[in-house]
Amino acid sequence: MGERERSAELYGDAGGYESYMGPWSTALAPLFLRYAAVGQPTSLLDVGSGTGNLLAAATEIVPDARLVGVDPSTALLHRARHRSDLRGATFVKARADALPFADGAFACCLSLLVLQEFAGRPEPISEMRRVTHASGVVAACLWDFARMPVIAALVGVLAEIDPVAGVRLAISSPSGEAALARAWAGAGFTEVSTSRITVMRTYEDFDALWRSLLCGSTPSTMTLAALPAGQRDRAYVAMRHRFANPRGSFPIAAEALVVRGKA
Repeated sequence: MGERERSAELYGDAGGYESYMGPWSTALAPLFLRYAAVGQPTSLLDVGSGTGNLLAAATEIVPDARLVGVDPSTALLHRARHRSDLRGATFVKARADALPFADGAFACCLSLLVLQEFAGRPEPISEMRRVTHASGVVAACLWDFARMPVIAALVGVLAEIDPVAGVRLAISSPSGEAALARAWAGAGFTEVSTSRITVMRTYEDFDALWRSLLCGSTPSTMTLAALPAGQRDRAYVAMRHRFANPRGSFPIAAEALVVRGKA
């Protein structure tokens, strides 16, 4: 289960995406940066930079680095470019599997919640290695979908209501630490290591979670928003049941997989 390949059409609502996924990526970003252990690099490339949450954390943790983000979504890039905390960063419209940079252009290269979009294809990982200095750190963070309850519940409910949509939303990407380690080693990285990061988000009530799903602009959330009203009502009831019919605020914990290696 998961999200299909990123596109400008899918990720065209920056505000909606930030409401849905922004607090999660903001919580993950500093923990991922510390795991990546990039030191104090002269430059850092964020592949799939979205609304800029990883680079915002980088301004605090690696303040002297030249920061560059790439993303295929015009809307997400526009939001990132207009952040007051990212005035010093550069943003480029590009895909992860075709990075428009010279070999060895960056001291390190990171990617947060993006590689699952490419269904296990090796090109993004190879491109990240290509544009990184020899011995520079290349690291990625992606959801363990079985332990990311919001996405797991949503895709499961959609598959119950519309099995065809369930198949469409399925994904084949490295799952588990061992698979990620093999993908990194297969791309030629050395000193490969993997781990997990757990983050928490508290919703003020179930309707706050539901509202974020209706405007998320990802494949699964757009599938939900496009359902006929009756099916969408069924999804609401089923999602609420999966979260034990919460009353008032409630926390959700989610786990992400992380991998790092040296180019």
